[in-house]
Amino acid sequence: MAYCQKISVTKGVTASVGKFESVRIDASIEFQLGQNEDPDEVYERAWEKADEQINVQLAQIQDVIADTSTFKMDAPKPKSSGRRRK
Repeated sequence: MAYCQKISVTKGVTASVGKFESVRIDASIEFQLGQNEDPDEVYERAWEKADEQINVQLAQIQDVIADTSTFKMDAPKPKSSGRRRK
C-alpha cells in the first residue's frame, strides 16, 4: 500500500477594497505526515491553518483601508479644454 508522506493545500480569496479595486490573498501550507497519521485529519488541520492565515491577512488589509491617511486622495482637478479665455 502506498504511503502518503506530505499534504499540501493552497487557498485564495479575492477581496474588494473599494473604488473598483480588489486584492488577492493566497495561503499555502505543507505538512509532513507521520507514519500513523490519518491524511484526512492532516488535511483538515492544513485547511484550518490556511483559513487562519487568510483571515489574518484580510484583517491587516482592512486596517490599512480603514486608515484614511494611507488612502487619502486629493479631489480631482477640473479638466481644461486647452483653450485660453480672452
